Amino acid sequence: MIVARIEGGLGNQFFQYAFGTQLANLHGTELVLDLSSYAGKPEHGYLLDRFSIGARELRPDEQNRIPGRYRLGKRTLLQTFSFGGNELRRLRERPFGYADRYMSAYDDSYLVGYWQSECFFRDVTANIRNQFRPAVKLSLESARIRDRMLNSPSIAIHLRRGDYITTQPMAARNLGLNYYQECVMKQLEHRSDSEVYVFSNDIPWCQSNLRLPCPVHFVEHTNNNTAYEDMWLMTAAECLVIANSTFSWWGAYLAERHERKVYAPFSWFHPNTMDDRFINCNDWLLIGDGSLCRQTA
Repeated sequence: MIVARIEGGLGNQFFQYAFGTQLANLHGTELVLDLSSYAGKPEHGYLLDRFSIGARELRPDEQNRIPGRYRLGKRTLLQTFSFGGNELRRLRERPFGYADRYMSAYDDSYLVGYWQSECFFRDVTANIRNQFRPAVKLSLESARIRDRMLNSPSIAIHLRRGDYITTQPMAARNLGLNYYQECVMKQLEHRSDSEVYVFSNDIPWCQSNLRLPCPVHFVEHTNNNTAYEDMWLMTAAECLVIANSTFSWWGAYLAERHERKVYAPFSWFHPNTMDDRFINCNDWLLIGDGSLCRQTA
């Protein structure tokens, strides 16, 4: 089996699940999810169960196969004997970013990382798209908004604030308003009758600061427990302006409209930190932001 350690918010959960699916498909085995990280980090809720995923959760009697530092509780002598020390082989993403060597991981691997690139699941994209569809009905308000977005020249923009404002070093990743305004203006040149739908974890700030020369709708009826509805609403847009956030990455990747257009930040991280060369998809339009522009030789 392939065991994926699932942690972080929904966007990270999707990437971890997708890479696990790739390796499970490679070895003709099952994907199992280790959800133990959420026992101590309630701020990032597990949301994959809102989607049509097929993988099962790790059973308590399988915990002793998890590499030591990630295992809940202590391994007992009885557990060691019963499995003969058959511990899974840890595959840790270090350094961050895509590399070919990860794609030849062994069966019975335990995956620890973020795996933020389409390259990590290039052979199972259709499978992933099928599994990452909501398994529960949208709220009436979300269904209404989604229908309107699907049938109009809509622009979905995602502004991530929260830890991008309050927490170091995450604050260095915050995109400026100029990035969003430039992207929207480029799309308005193409479709002047477009309407904007704003998704954010700080809607009041967006209402006070975002100024655009077109109708703007602030999506504010959802909360942390229904964040998956925000992501699924984004997939209905004709155009998406994403943040350097895995949440809106997946909103763009799963977009349903055939002629959809995606604007994405040229750089995802502060210069000379982590490798972001493989994060954006090839057909996305990349827009630079002054605070994040990658340094070149």
